[in-house]
Amino acid sequence: RTPEQVAEALRAFAGAGVDVVALNGGDGTIQAALTSLFRDRPFPDLPLLALLPGGTTNMSAYDIGGGRLRLLPALRRLLALQEPPAAEQQVRRPLLEVRAHPGAAPEYGLFFGAGAIIRGMEYFQARVHGKGLKNELGPGITLLRFLWGALRRDPAFIGGSPMVVGFDGAPPQQAWDGLILFVSTLERFFLGMRPYWGKEEGAMHFTLIEEHPKQLLRAFPAVVRGRPNRWVTAGRGYHSRNTDALQLLLDGRFSLDGELHEAHTERGPVILSCTPPVHFIRL
Repeated sequence: RTPEQVAEALRAFAGAGVDVVALNGGDGTIQAALTSLFRDRPFPDLPLLALLPGGTTNMSAYDIGGGRLRLLPALRRLLALQEPPAAEQQVRRPLLEVRAHPGAAPEYGLFFGAGAIIRGMEYFQARVHGKGLKNELGPGITLLRFLWGALRRDPAFIGGSPMVVGFDGAPPQQAWDGLILFVSTLERFFLGMRPYWGKEEGAMHFTLIEEHPKQLLRAFPAVVRGRPNRWVTAGRGYHSRNTDALQLLLDGRFSLDGELHEAHTERGPVILSCTPPVHFIRL
């Protein structure tokens, strides 16, 4: 139930010689376990990891796990695997290493978000989460509500956050008023979305939509598919690229796999980098 209990369980697994760890929970549970595995290093060598869709939102499990299996079928498939799992049953994926400011303890996860994503999370918790909608349906409804609110200029869903960004080791220098910012090493989000279209070689996908983007309704389908059309350009407020390192000056909250953190420009930039690839089991 807490990061401390997650860390305690992982230490017990390491002491017992466990070499495959299944993470059964939502994105927040996975983030707590990944942080303990990398920051506390209970295992001399990282175990193989399997992500089971046991939470309210399972974006990481659906992408890395390799499908939209429900919890019990995914568990049965895991238990039926040969030991050790064959190479074709594994997928390698780097994690995000995120420090809220220089010198801060690192957190590890797969999806970083800021701007209106935080307001979307608040709406989801207040209006959707208690309805019993699980997996992709709840976030999908939240996404549609955000789009409707943005088109109507609803104050609850619009309003930019000043951000200054530096890529690939450069200090923050590119300034935007960002409506939505996300950075991820996932290849697929909920509902099959792939909202990034950068051509660079970096392991992190960076996408930013500026405050008051032009032609949002016409651009939105192309943005979520990652296939930019003539409306999706930097001049109209839509930016995407790949990078291996990122520095971000921001005042306010950001999310790492659904867990909220605070950023303050006077303490320095938020620093994002990538770990070496981690081995996961594809179910």
